[in-house]
Amino acid sequence: MGAIIYIMDDINYRGGAHVATLLQAQYLLRAAVAPVTVITLVPPQADVAVALAGAKIITPETVGVDEKLAVHPDKLRAALLSTVAAEDVVCVPFENSAFRAQVAQLRCKQKIQ
Repeated sequence: MGAIIYIMDDINYRGGAHVATLLQAQYLLRAAVAPVTVITLVPPQADVAVALAGAKIITPETVGVDEKLAVHPDKLRAALLSTVAAEDVVCVPFENSAFRAQVAQLRCKQKIQ
């Protein structure tokens, strides 16, 4: 099985669904069901990084996005999503996600939107 990938525009936002998503990711990490990855436009704050210890967190900085690409939102999101493999399960828990349209075009094992 591939990774379980959560797509979160801002990993540090503290809304109800975000909190629930982080708790779910923590559970999956403890249960060691599959590797957990979070793709986010914003690097995690220290407390979030600690809460998701063991998860792979992909941000524009971790994929080497330069300033030229950063000003093109669609290209930036595409660069982040290029890390998704065919065997991965992708979860977009927020209906207003900036990634929603691009995730719909992904080829992966399963998409949960």
